[in-house]
Amino acid sequence: MFFIKTGFCLLYFCKVKKGFRHITSVIAFVVIAFASTILQAQTYNIATYNGMTVTTCSGNFYDSGGSGGNYGNNENYVVTFCSASGSPLYFDFTSSSSALNLDAGTGDTLFFYDGLTTSDPLIATLVKADDYAFSYPAVGTFSSCVTIKWKSNASAVDGGWQASISCEEPPTCADNPPAADVFGQATAVCNLNDYCGTTSRYYGEDAPFNFGGTGGSCPGPDDGLFAGTLENNSWLKFIADATSASFDFNVTGGASCDGVQVGIFSFDAATNTFARKSPCNYTDGGWSGAFTLTATGLTVGQTYYMMIDGNAGSNCDYTIGAGTGVATVSAGADQIVCAFNTTLAATTAMGSGTWSVVSGTGVFADATNPTTYVSGLSYGINVFRWTSTGGLCMDVGAYDDVVVENTCLLPITLSDFTATVVDDMVRLNWTTASEIDNDHFVLERAGADQQFMAIAEIMGSGTTTIPVNYTYTDDMPLPAVNYYRLKQVDVNANTSTSNVIAIESHSDAQTFTIGDCYFDNASEVLTIPYQTSASVALDIQLCDIAGRILFSATCHTTAVNDNAQVDLHHLTQTGLILLQITGDNGVRSNHTFWISE
Repeated sequence: MFFIKTGFCLLYFCKVKKGFRHITSVIAFVVIAFASTILQAQTYNIATYNGMTVTTCSGNFYDSGGSGGNYGNNENYVVTFCSASGSPLYFDFTSSSSALNLDAGTGDTLFFYDGLTTSDPLIATLVKADDYAFSYPAVGTFSSCVTIKWKSNASAVDGGWQASISCEEPPTCADNPPAADVFGQATAVCNLNDYCGTTSRYYGEDAPFNFGGTGGSCPGPDDGLFAGTLENNSWLKFIADATSASFDFNVTGGASCDGVQVGIFSFDAATNTFARKSPCNYTDGGWSGAFTLTATGLTVGQTYYMMIDGNAGSNCDYTIGAGTGVATVSAGADQIVCAFNTTLAATTAMGSGTWSVVSGTGVFADATNPTTYVSGLSYGINVFRWTSTGGLCMDVGAYDDVVVENTCLLPITLSDFTATVVDDMVRLNWTTASEIDNDHFVLERAGADQQFMAIAEIMGSGTTTIPVNYTYTDDMPLPAVNYYRLKQVDVNANTSTSNVIAIESHSDAQTFTIGDCYFDNASEVLTIPYQTSASVALDIQLCDIAGRILFSATCHTTAVNDNAQVDLHHLTQTGLILLQITGDNGVRSNHTFWISE
């Protein structure tokens, strides 16, 4: 005889031919019974599993007394449940009238946290006040891991709890997440599209903090908040952008639906108290079909909560559309422009965000600034997206798109723009795939300060559908990094700007460039913009059109990019003036300007 030892019994196998069929049948029966025991629902006693993480989508969750006993005084246990399927965890306390039976003292509490530790956000609490005769709570979460903490006080004990564990997806909406089962995970209203929910079995009773949940009549319900009895309520939250806010409801469900009860509330996190902001009568009786709920006395920028419950436990479906006074993630109004650049203006009520290109083209001056300049628009439709990265709607990745239609044909299609270093010089090359009325290019350069200055003008090819190659050599680049961009100018003087390219020059030669000089007749000051790699002495000479010298002076540059200013208030000459500037590095620049009478 030999045997196999299992965790539950000893299975004996006899090496005897006679009667072997009978012994085999006995063995089969024992194995089946053994498998049946294993397949029974697992029980999770919080004292036994204290400090552990359980991965499951089934089983029964008990207090330390198990299915037939009481919990003890001064208990402090923590257990974490994680979903075995990836779907959110659901804890159902509705199996019997004793499924939640806690002592009436203030210290016996179940805490539910969204995550792996008690440092994660608190999403729900259960106390004696949640043990109603007419309804039972459920904690339906949006979480794949939930940490539960149990604390009891020293005064008295009771029967504890029994909760069935499952993994359930909440009801679905077309475009938005559904309403939440518990207050701590209230779904954020982030756009003007419909939000949906139901008062069906998925939603259990949830009466947090000062919600009494036992009804009463208006204008003074028992808890001062809600005239109905809470049985299958759900939650939304929103940010007010006006002192009043409205929501459009559509409640359906046929014969099984006797309407909903709904209220809008403020919440004081310091005192854990709610205050009603919508009319009391909407929290009593059954409201069905289409109606509008309005809350007043709101503070702009503050978060408010909406609770929806089935009348006397009625099963209804509903959609809710945000109306006036509700802040949403908005990328701003659509635009029609005849330009290659524009300013985008997203709203800031919902916190920070970031811009991205959905279709078309565009370069953002600052992709994290809600009001940003975008250049390089393509002809036709350009779609840009503002995505929430902070605030109420950050976790759901809420976004809004803005359409910018450019009705002007691009004068050029730039297929490439590159720079290479050749013998301490920078050679720039660019190619246009096509051109429409292209007059010329202005090549601009900047140093580390990103202050661009024109260094060359290159004629365009007018109108052509044949690719055109252009090249220019900057024989006096700045030391270190040089930044270049092209400004294209069409025959009507409209401009568009290319992307910026950068290249490091290894030249140690001194560089000096004069920008466009201009004279201010009001102040009688001549301004000379310059770009230099070192201090340069400038010889400035002014002549009339006959070549007579009217003024001469020498000034010294100090900064890399700056303006030299020359006071000409003593100059009596008017009309066209010739300006010649010569640097001590041999660079000469000629300009003209006009002095009016």
